[in-house]
Amino acid sequence: MISNNNYILNEIKNSMYMSGEALEADKIVTWSDIGSYMTKMLNQIEKRLKVGAKKYGEQVPIFKADNLDRNNLSEAIEEIQDSLVYCTALKIQTSELRHYAKNNSVKENYVNEYTLNITSAINYLQYSYFLLKKAESIKDHININNTISEEETT
Repeated sequence: MISNNNYILNEIKNSMYMSGEALEADKIVTWSDIGSYMTKMLNQIEKRLKVGAKKYGEQVPIFKADNLDRNNLSEAIEEIQDSLVYCTALKIQTSELRHYAKNNSVKENYVNEYTLNITSAINYLQYSYFLLKKAESIKDHININNTISEEETT
């Protein structure tokens, strides 16, 4: 049977390809960069999952039987809020970067591209927040039976 953490890693990997294709189609990131980022991200997530499993003595709960006290949706919303705080701090910091660039022969287009990417990340985080809040409002109206099928365990 596949562990919860490996199940999660596989799902992330599968969805990353779709995200990568969209970013490449919009000419935001090259496929070469995406491949490098994907490998690094998956390795970092795998390490974080191992540390978390060791620290908390469990895999990330997915199904009701795993842990009734955890709420992944609420935790995801809180993590996005934290990410928004950090990314907004980075965006505010760009004024300092602009000043540094002018005084140190750094090309302004690098600062502009940096700012654009940070701003885009903030926008995507806000989209994620809104979508998760919408999902939260819907979840209360449905009976989610989180059980894994026999074929998914093989």
